[in-house]
Amino acid sequence: MNLDSRSNYIRERDLLFKLPMNNLKQFVGELHHIRYEDQDIEVDAYYRLASLVLNQRTNSRHNLLIRLQSLVGSLIFLSYL
Repeated sequence: MNLDSRSNYIRERDLLFKLPMNNLKQFVGELHHIRYEDQDIEVDAYYRLASLVLNQRTNSRHNLLIRLQSLVGSLIFLSYL
């Protein structure tokens, strides 16, 4: 995979975002197997991109809610001091 140019990177990222979640998880698993068990460094950049997309799709909203709840709790606690 050639992810050297910005346009290729963005195009591939957008394609990965369009994949259904189960297919994306399976794809990341396959890339992990190729990268670390078969020791093929050619897929390293694409594996990192696919992992980034998977992390963004699974964690972004949940982490934001937890951070906001912690912030509100901290502000309430500090207002009583």
